[in-house]
Amino acid sequence: MQTTTKATANGSDKLKELFESVTQVLPAECQVTKVEPEGPQIVIYLKNIKAFYDDESLITRLASRVRKKVLLRVDSSMLKDVNVALQDIQTLVPQEAGVDSIRFDPEFNEVIIEAKKPGMVIGKGGCVLKSIILTTGWSPRVLRSPTSPSEVEKAIRGAVFNASKERKKFLLNLGRKIILEGGPGQAEWVKITGLGGFKEVGRSCLLLQTSRSNVLVDCGINADTSDNKNAYPYLTAMNLGLDQIDAVILSHAHLDHCGFIPYLYKYGYAGPVYCTPPTRDLMILLQQDCVNVMNSEGSGAPYGERDV
Repeated sequence: MQTTTKATANGSDKLKELFESVTQVLPAECQVTKVEPEGPQIVIYLKNIKAFYDDESLITRLASRVRKKVLLRVDSSMLKDVNVALQDIQTLVPQEAGVDSIRFDPEFNEVIIEAKKPGMVIGKGGCVLKSIILTTGWSPRVLRSPTSPSEVEKAIRGAVFNASKERKKFLLNLGRKIILEGGPGQAEWVKITGLGGFKEVGRSCLLLQTSRSNVLVDCGINADTSDNKNAYPYLTAMNLGLDQIDAVILSHAHLDHCGFIPYLYKYGYAGPVYCTPPTRDLMILLQQDCVNVMNSEGSGAPYGERDV
């Protein structure tokens, strides 16, 4: 109880220091309303983002001061109504961009624009994106439309969008843990433990430990065997509970690197997986296929589609 209270107090102090650091760099005209850690990055909410864009040196000075990736968003009170903003965006984005959908995400104050030609939505030097945020207040996020119809891609993007509230809560909690509650200084030591994929092809898994964290690099399966002893990583060799893992880093989406990740979530892991969006999408597709194949041909999958 004392440890939790102390961590909360330290987190509050760090958040206050972070807010002061930001307001010391940004002019008062920007009207900073809130600063919060969102995952590994810092999000700054402003009422007047035009004042920020008027000084091109601010972003460099801000990044140097905070020493974290910084995102800027317009305060919710200054966002245009969704219907009005939609009309403005349709006017600002060239028709040649081939926009397929425009969706507003109030949890992140973002507008997600899917287009066949995302470069035209971005504009030269980001001019169209800048016009959108200055005109509507909504921060644009541009996605390329699939070149051919893809129900899987549509389902993944839909699931991500529909889970915005849960993602926001998860990222805020993760940000507090990484940025606000993390201890000072560097790690005193590093330890690497091979849990699979050493002297063999398949079930790649490596535990990277420091004095401050426990991270898994990949967590795959050996698809060439149905013997559980040789098919999955030796997670018991970690001498850790799955809830003690801080993060999973995924190198790429082959099953011998990602096939066992859903098992972690099924049995207690609740942290992030770091990978690129294409890797995420392909990983989900392969894991779902893996579940179906193992359930139909083998002794059953070690996790279900819900865990994916």
